Amino acid sequence: MGKRKYFGTDGVRGEANIELTPVFAMRLGAALGHILNQESEEPKVVIAMDTRISGEMLAAALASGLSSMGVSVDIIGVLPTPGLAFLTKRLEFNAGIMVSASHNPAKDNGIKIFTSDGFKLQDTKELEIENLIDNIDSVFDYKKGGDRVGKIKNTQEYKFLYYDFLKSSVHTKFRGKKVIVDEANGAASGLASKVFSDLGAEVVAINDVPNGTNINLKCGSTNIDVLSKVVRDYEADIGFAYDGDADRLITVDRNGLVVDGDLVITLMAQFLKEQGRLSGNKVVGTIMTNMGIEKYLESQGIILERTAVGDRYVLEKMILDDLNLGGEQSGHIIMRDLINTGDGILSSLQLFQFLVTTGKDLSELTSHIQRYPQQLKNLKVDREKKATWQKNFKVTSFIEEQKKALEGKGRVVIRESGTEPLIRIMVEAESMELVNSTIATCYAFLDKELN
Repeated sequence: MGKRKYFGTDGVRGEANIELTPVFAMRLGAALGHILNQESEEPKVVIAMDTRISGEMLAAALASGLSSMGVSVDIIGVLPTPGLAFLTKRLEFNAGIMVSASHNPAKDNGIKIFTSDGFKLQDTKELEIENLIDNIDSVFDYKKGGDRVGKIKNTQEYKFLYYDFLKSSVHTKFRGKKVIVDEANGAASGLASKVFSDLGAEVVAINDVPNGTNINLKCGSTNIDVLSKVVRDYEADIGFAYDGDADRLITVDRNGLVVDGDLVITLMAQFLKEQGRLSGNKVVGTIMTNMGIEKYLESQGIILERTAVGDRYVLEKMILDDLNLGGEQSGHIIMRDLINTGDGILSSLQLFQFLVTTGKDLSELTSHIQRYPQQLKNLKVDREKKATWQKNFKVTSFIEEQKKALEGKGRVVIRESGTEPLIRIMVEAESMELVNSTIATCYAFLDKELN
């Protein structure tokens, strides 16, 4: 598999109007349109976005590129990424495009493409699109005449189908329960709070007034300090934080303590196993999943399978082994019996349904799960160094030495970010002292070599 030029682990990502321009989006749309024309006589595509100010600009450019190739486009406005994946499959679109940079700041944006069955686009297709983007003139040899371009329409009518899906996934009522939702001023705004409220919960929504530039700003799944305080102040039963496109979930218990994706997957795995519904008695995590989680799952008769970081790789493993639960520490949780992608709102509903129906308290369920101390530190590098660091023998030798030094006592995981110009350094070990000393050594060495 060749190295991708534009696509990372989660679509195309960059600063809007600087790296991710309308011209690029139009070319990408035309390239995708060309491919769809080879697969269908009258292809149609649905486009959604999160609340970034650049979303409509990029959606319009994508639609223009697709239309120029004779592809019809429905633009449905703000919707969570999993909602776009759900509607793509439900309404039988040939493809779905989500304009979002997930948990990144408002200045960034991204383009994620979903296939007709609601899966993220395969690596081979992304490489094909990249080649077409760089050779766009050859694509336009197939351009349509002025009376044969694709129709573009803006519609809101499909959104209720996703809402109905979320609500119908819950088979109990949340009456008497108090829930705080942090909607990250993003795609979950107004939606998550409505579902919980309509299911009977008393809901307090925070960070639910998007203005185009405040998405993920000191809020959401990457910054839960305010949510923790509000949960404690309101004496709520639980708090849920989503990211900008609402495909991630980070939970806060009644004491304001964080329950990350690792812990949510662990609890849901136990619940499904008790009901005889955990496929193969296995779950899928990533190389970032805590060793303590792996050991705890083993004690419960559940096997953890690991993949590379990225929910697309988690899903690929789940499909390969026919498993129904997996996800990432960062909050991507895939419940494949319900949907083929990480869904923050759906995950929060399913977790809360489990707690309400069993009468169990989240803090009690998680307090006895012992995890290894773990720390993640990001090293900023230029994009060229990010792309080539693994070819540096001095760097790779150093990393192998660090891994051997921790063998049997912990782990070192060093990888490039799939979406940002960062090298991510993760260390976990039996003691925090060992974690701190190892990560400091790794950071200093890599900073010197790469910067």
